[in-house]
Amino acid sequence: MLAKIADMERNMLAFAEDWKYIPTLPRGPKGEQAILMLDYLIPDLAHIVASHYVGQRGWRRHDDLAILKPRKIIGGVLEDLVAYVPVDQPDDPIVVEPVPYDPEAPKPDMDKLPWRVKPKVTETFEERPDDD
Repeated sequence: MLAKIADMERNMLAFAEDWKYIPTLPRGPKGEQAILMLDYLIPDLAHIVASHYVGQRGWRRHDDLAILKPRKIIGGVLEDLVAYVPVDQPDDPIVVEPVPYDPEAPKPDMDKLPWRVKPKVTETFEERPDDD
């Protein structure tokens, strides 16, 4: 029984790790993909889903059946970021050059952005009820 629990724990961690950075479907004119950082969106989602699929449904990872593999990205903002690439690509990490911060860089004109949010503030003046 302990071996079964250890196997389940190892597979749950692998499942949750694969869910850390999920690329979205290609969007935009060049097929850009956003990266969903599930740890920030819903912190426990990967572990909840992993416990369901691994513990209750018996899911196990099969790298030999995969068509994509994670490839580490070095030099970016996130230390553990990966890109999902076809399995026939090399295993060495993808190195990106960090963009240096330039405080003198021109700021975008907020009035020319395609989206704009105008806040609507409603003030209500009323007497607060007594707590007695």
